[in-house]
Amino acid sequence: MLAWLGVVVSITWVVGLPLQLAEVLRGPIVTWVIFVPMAAFEVPFALWLLIKASPPDSRSLLLPYDLLRYGASTGPKFFGQPVAA
Repeated sequence: MLAWLGVVVSITWVVGLPLQLAEVLRGPIVTWVIFVPMAAFEVPFALWLLIKASPPDSRSLLLPYDLLRYGASTGPKFFGQPVAA
């Protein structure tokens, strides 16, 4: 349901915003029709990402104590190894 809302709102933005910028569509109701559904999608989606966050990948976990041990001037370390540039 949330994904379909995102698809519909994205299509509304792709069509509606250029028409609004070209002043074909005007008025506060048009603005509400374009922006309120996007907020209705973005807020639940952001909450879902915060609640359902996946654990970090162990290969890319930045360990803060490495920065303290080796110093920030040597660059960040990932599991004691320098980051490849």
